[in-house]
Amino acid sequence: MAVSFHGEWVSSAALDFAKAQKFESTNAAEVLSDLQSKFKDLNINGGGGQGTNNLTIAPNILQQMATNKEAREKYEALIYDINETIKSQPITTLTGGKIKASGFIIDEDGGLSSWAISESGSKKEEKSFVEKLMESLKEIQKEQETKAKKAKEEEMKEKAKEKEKISIEIKSKSLLDIES
Repeated sequence: MAVSFHGEWVSSAALDFAKAQKFESTNAAEVLSDLQSKFKDLNINGGGGQGTNNLTIAPNILQQMATNKEAREKYEALIYDINETIKSQPITTLTGGKIKASGFIIDEDGGLSSWAISESGSKKEEKSFVEKLMESLKEIQKEQETKAKKAKEEEMKEKAKEKEKISIEIKSKSLLDIES
């Protein structure tokens, strides 16, 4: 469940994690080292944009985390959620391309953004997710059109039977009128 914490929306697990942490670092380098040891799945402030799971934190944010407990809790909760997010991050794009590098950025204003570099899916024999989805939608559309056509034919048959019934009733009444 998402909760608002120091102006950011984070998971309740992230909030619990951040609240349980000790506030011991006194400078940005110690904060960075501490984060790198806590979040081993993330490549924090390194890698130069190679590979996945990159997280770049602006130097002024690291300094705020070193001197302000609220800032430290806020950003550790956010980093916790980033760390959890990367665990289910896809390795391909919706169009079939492969993700070559990706990451997150906490900028100097404290805003969070993400980025990814992907390689186009060049194998034509493999259909992309979107192509497969479009094929499925076309099949569904054909099935619905077939059902609609059958329903209309049934309706036409029913109307024809109804007209025939009315015609027979009219003829029988006409014959009765002639006899009287």
